[in-house]
Amino acid sequence: MQTKLIVLQPTPLCNLNCSYCYLPNRRDPSKMEESLLERVFSLALSSSLVQGEIEFLWHAGEPLTVGVSYFDRAMDLISRTNVRNLRVLNTIQTNAILINDQWAHFLARNGFAVGVSLDGPGWIHDAKRRRWSGEGTHGQAMRGVETLRRHGIFPGVICVLTRDSLAHPEEIFNFFLDNEFEAVGFNVEEVENAHTVSSLQHERAVREYRNFFGRLFDLWWPHRAVMKIREFDDFGQVFLNYLKDPSYVRPVLETEPLGIMTVQQNGDISTFSPEFAGMEVAEFGSFVIGNAWSLSSLEELASVAPLKEILREVQASVDLCHSTCEYFSVCGGEFLSNKFSEHGTLRATETSSCLLHRKVLASLLIEKLGSRPWPFESERNSHVDA
Repeated sequence: MQTKLIVLQPTPLCNLNCSYCYLPNRRDPSKMEESLLERVFSLALSSSLVQGEIEFLWHAGEPLTVGVSYFDRAMDLISRTNVRNLRVLNTIQTNAILINDQWAHFLARNGFAVGVSLDGPGWIHDAKRRRWSGEGTHGQAMRGVETLRRHGIFPGVICVLTRDSLAHPEEIFNFFLDNEFEAVGFNVEEVENAHTVSSLQHERAVREYRNFFGRLFDLWWPHRAVMKIREFDDFGQVFLNYLKDPSYVRPVLETEPLGIMTVQQNGDISTFSPEFAGMEVAEFGSFVIGNAWSLSSLEELASVAPLKEILREVQASVDLCHSTCEYFSVCGGEFLSNKFSEHGTLRATETSSCLLHRKVLASLLIEKLGSRPWPFESERNSHVDA
């Protein structure tokens, strides 16, 4: 077992009320105590499960709501507890509303990688990403992006696709191109935890999704040297690996026990899919496998009964996908939290997300890439003609 990613949820509080958000308790202002944060860092940075480097992903509601001083002290705690001099990567996912010069200076000075949640042009973004008052947030998010850029940070983007979005591939692509975003990833609106219904669960979803990404690919191809679209790059690499080795299966950190750990504001720890954190279900003890306060080492988690029980179901889930799905090699059996949210069990296979974001997309890209050379990283930032 090896831990590569620890998702830190310093607070469940969020200053937005996005209509598709899966997180519960977004009005709760409580924070992870700094003594608990120090405990988490100490456990992680001294653990044999962490080898060479570790990424801390600051996530949950809106992590910036805890304030710059909180993060300043967190950086001091990392320095103090990193007795093995491991490489520590800090990443933050933010709606960018609170970004100002103070925040941007802090993030730049501490080498944070920054992801911004942005759904495209204002009229698309503001339809779903609103304040609790109902006010749209696009203008504020873009001001945050421009502030980051002034400080030398060029954030990547996560864009959530709803059914309304799928009708506008040109507008969405042109927005990201015109505003010089270098890296964009697309998430589909998912059935997950507190979000129980998706606008993509309808009979025409496959056709609309395929049309969107088909058009998006054609728009992107002439600009592939200056914009990375996560889905196209990821699948391109998977296809290359498969051509080299037909036994290749996409590696999925989400299905590896303790590969990802998520630590909630109260110290509860879960593993596998980060979206399991905060699920209030009787089964598997709400996916909690331990609490940072009660552990003497992270290694203890490898032998606890809750992990063994969940792992048994995860392995059964992956085996089901392997035995029934022709796209297993390009997926690896992920989307665990979607399986549980949609089917009420991990012993399930297809979800709305894997249907669209794996099967349909893989099929489309096999066609699109069939006659085209794949753009390797060496092409980045150089002019490439269509």
